[in-house]
Parts: sequence; structure tokens; C-alpha cells
Amino acid sequence: MPKRMRKILLLYDYLMAGGGAARLFLEEERFLRERGYEVTTVAFELDRKALFDYRPKTLLDLDAKGHFTRLARLVKLIWRLRPDLVVAPSNSEAIYLFLASWLAPVRYAVHVHGSHFWFETDKLKYARLHLKVFDRIRNSLFGHREFIPIAVRMTWRERLVNEYIALLDYRAIRKACALIALTNQVAWEIELLYGRKASVCRGCLSQEWLAYGLQCASAESKRNGPHRVIFSVGRLDARKRIDVLLRSFATVVERKPDTRLVVGGEGPETQNLRSIVRELGIQDKVEFCGFIPDRDLPSDYLRAEVFAFPSWTTSGITPYEALTFGCKVVWTSEAEEPVLDLPGVHLADPTPEDFARGLLCALDDSAKPPLEKLESYTWKQYFEGVEHILVEAMGHGSGTLARETGPESAAIPASQE
Repeated sequence: MPKRMRKILLLYDYLMAGGGAARLFLEEERFLRERGYEVTTVAFELDRKALFDYRPKTLLDLDAKGHFTRLARLVKLIWRLRPDLVVAPSNSEAIYLFLASWLAPVRYAVHVHGSHFWFETDKLKYARLHLKVFDRIRNSLFGHREFIPIAVRMTWRERLVNEYIALLDYRAIRKACALIALTNQVAWEIELLYGRKASVCRGCLSQEWLAYGLQCASAESKRNGPHRVIFSVGRLDARKRIDVLLRSFATVVERKPDTRLVVGGEGPETQNLRSIVRELGIQDKVEFCGFIPDRDLPSDYLRAEVFAFPSWTTSGITPYEALTFGCKVVWTSEAEEPVLDLPGVHLADPTPEDFARGLLCALDDSAKPPLEKLESYTWKQYFEGVEHILVEAMGHGSGTLARETGPESAAIPASQE
């Protein structure tokens, strides 16, 4: 292990709710720690319920809510720990690190899980700095056009603040010694927005779950109940498009009345989704089971025949998990995943009509996902790529290497060429 990489600080802005980004952040802590690095995990604000079942060895809660308080405590921490590298899971933390770099010796890398265009409330995309590429990025994906308005109303004060933060964000990403993205789409957006090339890494499965899935040869017998189950799990917000799933399921159940839909998760859309179920008259066919702990998810995957993922997101973890337990998966056609051509995987546009078609095709499909091919998409695979990028970037100074470390080769999506 290179000596200059022995001490790593993982900085999280707001570790208050569970989600894919939080899981990736915590898996990174575990991987780097097991590789022998001295890892300190830091959050400006922390709710330990957001840790899932993870147990970071060194976990610090800075309990810092104001911007100046956050910056002051971060600078003090950097001087005390003198990390060889700070890793940020998003642009938000990168801005603090950029400002801290003027006051303390710090080098940092950033995971850019999604550009400003993947967050509908992020107004930085409307800054003059990004005006030239706005239409090109927005028009590149169905979800961008669906969730991102062409313009938003801001007062002149709000616009001035937005322009200032956009400039800070731009400088922060430009100064990072490494940028890491999950997909080629996001890497393409990063290059347009910041003029920097990001490295792409893929992988999101735990070795334990993959091994367990490979052992579940009798999983199909567990699915021979009175109902055929379609399963979906995630935070219930608008971008997950569970409303689309419910309307598509209403069509499916007309053709296949023995089918049930199980929806796991909590969120702001819960009551609206229950209203849609009543409106469609499918109350006896849909089960909302609330938050599902990680330890209980395998049993839910095992009893499901099809996993539905209509979500507008850069890359989902749960569809990969479902595949490991033998579920067929219906992915939104926006997805950019290396497993989309596997048997049992179906694509559908995120509309009620076409997603219903995808679900029906999956239910009629006798193919089984080839579990052995999923071994290339584990957390270990992902973080080995991340480690390689960080080591190389530290050795080459600032300026991210344009390296593709996933099992598939990098390519700009055809619609963006």
C-alpha cells in the first residue's frame, strides 16, 4: 500500500437518511479499512439510523449545521488528522473541501453520482456558467425532460447567490485530484459542465449476498405460492415513478389476475400512491410493506418473480440485488447498465403503457438470470477500481485520469454523439 495513501478521510455532508449514495459511502469505508488504510468517517450531521447495518471503525459527528461552522470544524479536523486524501461522495462536500484547501493542506477526490441534471431541485444547472450545454444535457434523457423544467423563477437575490454557488461548485470540481462516476452518461455530463474527464467504475453487489444467491437453487420453489409477485423497493418519492408502476400494474392484473404487487419503502409520495391504488381499484392486489431492513430483503427478493425498477436514477443497486436472487428485472429504458442484455432482463419506457408491456413480457419469460455473470459487478470490483484511480491520481497530482475501470468499455451514448 502506498505510504502517502495510508490515511483517508471520508467526508459526508448530511448523513441523516438511508439511500444508495449512503450505502456506497459506507461500503467504501469498509473496503478501504479492510485493505489496511486508516479510515476516518466524518459527517457534518449524522443520524445513526442512516448507517443501515454498517459499523465504521472511526466515526465522527461534527454536529455542524451552519456553513461557517462546518468549514471551521473541517479545517480544524484536517490540521489535526493530516489525511493523505479526503474523499467526498458529492459536489456538496467538494465545495467545503475547495474552501478548506485555502486554509489547510488538503487534497480531495469526488464521487459525482449525478450531475445537477439528476436532481430536479438543484438550481445550479440554470447558472449562466452552464447555459451553453443546458439544452444538450436536458434533451439527452427522457427523465431529464420529464423532471427538469426548462426554466425556474428566481428573484435577483436568489439568482446572484445561485451564480456564486455555481462558480464555487465549478472551481471545486475542477480542483479535485480525481473524479469518479457510475455511468458513461454522468461522465459525459461532467465533461460538458466542468471540462474534466471522470473515471467510470461499476459494481454494487455484496459478496455475501451474491454467494447466498448462488446457493439458493431452490428459490423457484419458494415462488410457487398462490400469487405471482412483482416487487419494488426504494424511497417513495416522485423520481422513483411508483405511480407509473401502479398504473402499469393495473393493466397487468387485468391480463394476469393471480399477480400481486409488493412495494417496499417509505417517503413523501406514500399517501399519494395509496390514493392511486384506491382510484385504480386494485387495493386487494397491492401491498405497501413500509421500510424493509437489509437483513429482510433477501426473503422478499426470493418470493418475487419479477423486480420492477422504473426509477429515474443514474444507477440502481436494488435491481442487481434482485438478479442475484433469481428475479427477472424490468428496467426503465433510460438505464445504462452492463447487464441489460442478460436473460431475464427487460427494458421498458417509463410510461404506464410500455412498462405494463415490459412486466407482461417478464412474467411470460421462462429465462433465468445467469447469476455467475454477476460476479463482475460486486462492491469489491467497484472499489478495487476506485482504489486504483485514487492511487494513480495521487501519483499524478491534480488532473483526473480518463480511465474506465468497469468490466465494460467506455462509450458516449449514441444519442449524445
